[in-house]
Amino acid sequence: MDGLDIASVFGRNKTLLHWLQNLRCREEQLWLTDCAIWTVADAKLFELNSGMHEAIIECCQNSFFIDTSNASIGCGA
Repeated sequence: MDGLDIASVFGRNKTLLHWLQNLRCREEQLWLTDCAIWTVADAKLFELNSGMHEAIIECCQNSFFIDTSNASIGCGA
C-alpha cells in the first residue's frame, strides 16, 4: 500500500490531487473488503478507515464537518 507520495507529484493541482487521493482511498477500502480486513494490523485498519472518513468529510464540502475534523486531528484554524 505504501508508495508514491501523490501530494509531492500533484501538489499544485488541488482538484487532481483530491481526485487521486480519493481514488487511493477507494482502492484501500476495496483491498480491505477483499478479505484483508481479517489479516491487517489494528493500527493499519484504523489508519485506513480514518483516511476514508476524512475523504468523505472533504467531499461533502460542509465547512462544519471540515472544521470539526481538522480540530479533532490538531489542524484547527
